[in-house]
Amino acid sequence: MIQAYINSGVQTQTAKLGLTKVAVRVEEPTTDSVNANADILDSAAIIVAAPASATATGKAGQIGYDATHIYVCIATNTWVRATLATF
Repeated sequence: MIQAYINSGVQTQTAKLGLTKVAVRVEEPTTDSVNANADILDSAAIIVAAPASATATGKAGQIGYDATHIYVCIATNTWVRATLATF
C-alpha cells in the first residue's frame, strides 16, 4: 500500500510539472556491478591461505603466503613458491 501511494504521488507530481515519466527498473546494484566487471574480477589475483602442498586445491592466479614463503597458483591445483628473505 505504501509503495502504491508513493507511485501515485510521483505520477501526480510528474504530470503537474509537465514531465514524462520514465520507467526505471532498479536491479541489485552490487550484482549489476559484479556482472559488469566479471572479466576484471576473473583476472584479479585473489589472496588465499598458504597451500599445504604443491598440488593443493587452487585456481590460477591465486596467491598465498606464510612467514617463510609466497605461493602462486599457476594452473589448476599447481602451486609454486618462493622463499622470503631480507635484503
